[in-house]
Amino acid sequence: MSKLTKEPSDEVADIARRVEDREQRAPNVSVEMVDGNANMTIGKSGKNEEILQLMDALGVCDTDLFSPLLGQIGNAVSRKGEVTNDPLQFVIAFIKSIEPENEIETLLAAQMA
Repeated sequence: MSKLTKEPSDEVADIARRVEDREQRAPNVSVEMVDGNANMTIGKSGKNEEILQLMDALGVCDTDLFSPLLGQIGNAVSRKGEVTNDPLQFVIAFIKSIEPENEIETLLAAQMA
């Protein structure tokens, strides 16, 4: 049995840094249902920088594909016409974790999720 080379507190700090790094690389997507429509917000404000960060994290460089992709993900996770944050964020996080390099890899990751 091997001994740990780091103190447990060092390992926890490393994990916390990795989590923070991933969160800073790309914003989350949140959804709010308004009159039966799912309104998605990227990051805290939906500013262009946040949109571009998410596009990069999802491996998408084509704006004509990005918006429909989010809509398709919303459709896939909807239940009885309602889209909620947890399943939406799960799929987005799953795709980000794959680190796709192009749209084909992104679509395959979305299908896996």
